[in-house]
Amino acid sequence: MGIPKAWMEEANGCALWLRFWGQVHKTETCWLWTGACQGDGYGTLSDGERVCLAHRIAYELLIGPIPEGRQVLHSCDNPPCVNPAHLFLGTHLSNMQDKVSKGRVYRPFGNENWKHRQWRGAQN
Repeated sequence: MGIPKAWMEEANGCALWLRFWGQVHKTETCWLWTGACQGDGYGTLSDGERVCLAHRIAYELLIGPIPEGRQVLHSCDNPPCVNPAHLFLGTHLSNMQDKVSKGRVYRPFGNENWKHRQWRGAQN
């Protein structure tokens, strides 16, 4: 997928670069995205037609292209972070394994699972 080609072609990506850095707050550890975010905390940047994830833009701008089928993972587990030192490539499977190993998965059991399924059904 990657950064939309038109974004990079506009003044050789200068406009994207300025838009991106205008929404980053650097701390001693994470570089926090201060622009629009999804409900799960991941930053987004839009051109009015397409929405891209801020951490993926950071990876492409500061590290390089993201190969087809790869995801950009956070070593810091902080969704709004765009610090390239905290970003690494992985597969969907490695992303899910990382999530499980760090306890970021809600897996209700028994009666709680039934309640959760009922709640999810009500949300659809």
